[in-house]
Amino acid sequence: MCVSNHNAYTPQLVSIGPYHHGDPKLAAMEVHKKRYLNSILKRTNQVTVEPYIKAMMALEGRARDYYANPIVLDQDEFIEMMVLDGCFVIEFLGKLTLSAEMRADDPIFQASWMELIVARDLVVLIENQLPFFVLSKLYDMIDGFPDIPFSSFMEDCIINFLGDSIPISNSDNSSAHTSSPDTPRKSEGSKHFLDLMHKVCAPSTGYANLMMTSDGEEICVNIPCVVELQEAGVKFRPGGVKEGGGGDGICIFDIDFEGGQMTIPKIDVGRMTQTIFHNMVAYEQYTSDFEPKYFTSYTFFMHLLINSEKDVNQLCCCNIFYYKACNDQGVARMFEALGEGRVLMGNSFYLSKLCKDVNAHCDKSWNKLMARLRRDYFYSSWASISTFAAAFLILLTVIQTVVALITLLG
Repeated sequence: MCVSNHNAYTPQLVSIGPYHHGDPKLAAMEVHKKRYLNSILKRTNQVTVEPYIKAMMALEGRARDYYANPIVLDQDEFIEMMVLDGCFVIEFLGKLTLSAEMRADDPIFQASWMELIVARDLVVLIENQLPFFVLSKLYDMIDGFPDIPFSSFMEDCIINFLGDSIPISNSDNSSAHTSSPDTPRKSEGSKHFLDLMHKVCAPSTGYANLMMTSDGEEICVNIPCVVELQEAGVKFRPGGVKEGGGGDGICIFDIDFEGGQMTIPKIDVGRMTQTIFHNMVAYEQYTSDFEPKYFTSYTFFMHLLINSEKDVNQLCCCNIFYYKACNDQGVARMFEALGEGRVLMGNSFYLSKLCKDVNAHCDKSWNKLMARLRRDYFYSSWASISTFAAAFLILLTVIQTVVALITLLG
């Protein structure tokens, strides 16, 4: 997957971790990493970086084992990388999430595009990560954010980063450090940012259990596209907050089909969403920790629904998709590209039961007839007018014939 969609996994401005360390194209940000480290030392009244180096030396072996591919950095280079990259991540996210005052004179935050790309590079990319146990150790040593535990800080960062791009439930989409201290943190036990993002975006256990197929039950992995479903009488509407204003909002994976109506949460399908999808699908393919694989299932399901840009246009008209930086064709290509290298097995596809319900709806005789009529006679406004005109002429002919017969017989 990383080979076929290289740009979706490659940092544009800043390297984090060993895989892109030393890339000449990312060298400009090394100055900012050192600037951030000096800022931390000054703010915390520390005169030397030695305590950070010793702390990272103790974690070196564990950190090296965290990465699947070989690391070419020697001990000094690897430890220096952990200190500089880890402090940069914490300082940048602290400025981004907590302190407008701290970012006032920071050149990274003077251009919104630069701020966004740096956030994308260090939060989303599967090849650009540091383990949370490294960040947690540095965070505790810096002690620069009052009364905010590491787990709450990271959860806040992910929630703020996702913003309105990918919907998550209302109970999750709140400030983590203002919640009850007894509330379990999804960041606790998380390995890195992608792992935490997966936990934050995941649907409720009740929804997952409702949608899962039984053991041994045949998996359904095929449904008609949006236009064909509309011909069969299926209506699409955007998901949102539950009726009555109470309860939790739905998350991106809460897709529902009932009474001929399919509900899909509204989503911003911009470039950032595409990058998130690519890296989350890659992470699900790499790890066996998640079952079902929600991002893989979601993108696969949307790929089934989207056969052409006409399908994208219909979802946009139904207020399910919205986008500014691309067009219908670009969105269709996005979901096609997300299918490359994807593997779905067994219960990893959580929307199998919904697909069966959709196919059962389309297989009903009346829905088949209506789909055929819409496809053959009402596929455009002119075709509809022509069909009604022809039907009207036939009706007039019948009336004329009846009147003639009545006259003749009378």
